Amino acid sequence: MEKIRESYRNKYGDKAYGKFFYHYLIPAIPPNVLVWLLIIMVENSTFLPMIYPSYNNNLLYQTIIPWLLAFPLGILLLILYPLMSRDSVNGGFTLETELFLYIIYPEKAKKLQRGLYQYIRHPHYASGIYMCFGFALLSQNLMALILALLFAISYYFIAQAEDKELICRFGSSFEAYVRNKPCFLPHFKDLSSFLKLIFTGK
Repeated sequence: MEKIRESYRNKYGDKAYGKFFYHYLIPAIPPNVLVWLLIIMVENSTFLPMIYPSYNNNLLYQTIIPWLLAFPLGILLLILYPLMSRDSVNGGFTLETELFLYIIYPEKAKKLQRGLYQYIRHPHYASGIYMCFGFALLSQNLMALILALLFAISYYFIAQAEDKELICRFGSSFEAYVRNKPCFLPHFKDLSSFLKLIFTGK
């Protein structure tokens, strides 16, 4: 990120962020949308008509989760996304953070350790992962779960890169935070407080 910042600011000056946005962020949108669409497309007939009915006999597309279990868990994971995005719980996450403005202008960076950041380091990524697994549960088949897992793995590596960047920026205090807080799922002892914050905002 330091190399990207230096390169873009030297080459483009005041237009550095605009160029960065079109070179890095716009290309990242289609893959993120595509993975959700792919998960929905492998739905079986319990939830939506299957897009590929010829695969009905394939193990990857067989129903593996009972509907009575998959439906409530899937819906719960889906509704976590908007609940975790509320200002009262998101710990100061803003559109500027969403659009990585701090990569080009590090002076706009801020520590996010309030709200859900008290329990996990990357609640914004976590909410997207929860939503993917929600779709996968509603799909009820192994292929959808595999796609959701691949999405989660890709976000794990992005989160690791961000942690390194933030440790460079904020030093030992942030390094201690990274050591003590999990990436996407809270410690079991914090689970009730984590869920309470999400649902009540307190």
